[in-house]
Amino acid sequence: MITQQQAIEIVRAVLRAEVDQQDFEVIDGLAPGCRPHYAPNNCWAIRFSRGIPEMLCSSRLICISKDDGRVLYNGLANDEG
Repeated sequence: MITQQQAIEIVRAVLRAEVDQQDFEVIDGLAPGCRPHYAPNNCWAIRFSRGIPEMLCSSRLICISKDDGRVLYNGLANDEG
C-alpha cells in the first residue's frame, strides 16, 4: 500500500523537480470538480495550483495508484470554469 508521502515522492520523481507543498494538494481519491479523460480508482490524486488566479485554465492532475505506486493519470483535471 502506497502512503500519501510516498505518492508525493513519486510525483516529484515524475516531474524531476522539487515541488513546494504549497503548489499542490493531495486528495484521497479523485479530486472534487476534476473530470479527467480517465477516472482512476483507489488512488492518491495530486492537483497542482493553476498559477495565475485570474486565468481560466485547467489544473494539472497526477493520480498515483495506492496499490503499487504506478502513475494512473498525468494530465489536465478539466476543472476550469
